[in-house]
Amino acid sequence: MLWLAQALGRSGIDQPLRLLVVSNSMQDVAGEPVLLPQRATLLGPAKVMPVEYPFVRVTSVDVALAANGDYTGVAHQLIGEAQRADSALVVAYRQRHRWLQTFERAPLDSPLPADLPLRDGASI
Repeated sequence: MLWLAQALGRSGIDQPLRLLVVSNSMQDVAGEPVLLPQRATLLGPAKVMPVEYPFVRVTSVDVALAANGDYTGVAHQLIGEAQRADSALVVAYRQRHRWLQTFERAPLDSPLPADLPLRDGASI
């Protein structure tokens, strides 16, 4: 991924480009074991490339491969994902379901001034 990003930077291409980064068994979606967490290193370049190269859209797609070796369903999901206009940054497919990574706000309690680890003379 890093070499691809560097090559894109040197190429002079400025036309819209869509990349699907496909992995299997990287994301924990429904409590299944994450068998290959080292593949999560794909997410860094996938998130940075569109920032450095605005003409590039990257979607990280994690799939679950069938134990019987039938990848027809996965192939259809990937083709469908490549054709989507509303692409998300991180997507996971589990059986027939499409999961999107989302974030929720977490409320933070304001610490009392007495709880802050400040030295004498420091100010906030």
